[in-house]
This record gives sequence, structure tokens and C-alpha cells, in this order.
Amino acid sequence: QTHAPTSTSDRACATLTVCNDGEWETLSAGRYHNRQCQPLLTCTSSQWQNAAPTASSDRSCVEVTTCTATQWQTQSPSETRDRMCSNLTVCTNDEYETSGATAMSDRTCAAHTTCMQGQWESKASSAEHDRECSATTTCTPVQWETTAATTTSDRVCRGHTVCTADEWQTKSSGTLHDRECAKFTSCAPGTEWQSEAPSANRDRRCSSLSTCTSSEWE
Repeated sequence: QTHAPTSTSDRACATLTVCNDGEWETLSAGRYHNRQCQPLLTCTSSQWQNAAPTASSDRSCVEVTTCTATQWQTQSPSETRDRMCSNLTVCTNDEYETSGATAMSDRTCAAHTTCMQGQWESKASSAEHDRECSATTTCTPVQWETTAATTTSDRVCRGHTVCTADEWQTKSSGTLHDRECAKFTSCAPGTEWQSEAPSANRDRRCSSLSTCTSSEWE
């Protein structure tokens, strides 16, 4: 009813407004007033619909969650779903990063390799790469250790000195020291003679020549 009847006029009526699909009813129809409709709210590109519209209620929109620099997206947003974020994995001091984090994927970590007995650290570990280990060098029977191995350096070996044909061994070789050699003693001609022949491990021995007396003959 748009106008009430009087003694000189009839009642006036009008067709009720019908909200369309893109509207919602802000005021329901009554006997003496029309229905009121309003366009439905449209979510922006940075929003998602957290409550669907009904005939008597508007659509509700909220801003899409933005992942922080320390998070990654575990669920992408849609018109009716928010973005979901999770905290990025943080590698510990005993781990290194095997795969870097992206906006859509988490960081992956792995434990640093531990060098075993008989190995040394040939490449130090870091947050970005693993530790590398190498087998410790073993000196051969004809070598001696000049520098001992440590956790971060290899053993250094050197070949034992070999005495020449005119030398004898004054100190035998060992695993931690070299062989020492010395030249054979040379007997002085005319005053000495070789009283003991040399060998690989013994020097030549020389003795003074005898001198005949006035009462002796050579």
C-alpha cells in the first residue's frame, strides 16, 4: 500500500520490488513499505570471500593473507579460500641447506657428514654445503711421515733416503724419521791401511801402518 484510503480516495498499491541475483534485501517488505535491495559487495583481487551472500545478507570479503619473508605458501588463495603460510625450516648448526626456500616451497636441510677414523676433512662444512672427507694417506714401507695427519689436514710422507755406493747407514729408517747416511772413511795412503772392510751398516776401519825399527827389516 503506497497510499492509505480516505473518504474521498481509494487505497493505492504497488508491486513489491524483487531483488535480482546481484542484490540482497536490506529491508524486508511490509504492508506499508516496499522491499529495499542493494548490490552485492564484490571482493577485490586482493580479497577472498569469507562469507557467502544470502537473500538477506551481503557477501563478506577480507584481505588475502600475505606470507612474510620467513614463511612459504602452503595453500594458494582462491575466491573463497585464504592463502595459508607456514614458517620456513631453519637448518641447525649441524645441518646444511640442500634446497633453498622459495615462495612456494620450504627449505630442506640435511645433517653434515662426519669424517670417520682414517679420514680427514678435505672441505669444511658450511650452511650451504656439506663437509667432505678424504682417506688419510698411509706411508709405504719405503716412506716416513714428515707431517702427522690432523682432523683437517692429511698426513705427508716422503721417501726414505737411499745410501749411495760410497756411503753407509748411520741411522736406520723408521716410520717417523728418515735414514741417515755418511761417506765411508778413506784410509790415508802411505800412513794407514784398511783393517776392517766397510758394509752397508758399518764404516771402513783404518789402522796406522807399522814402522820398522833400526833393528828390523820390511
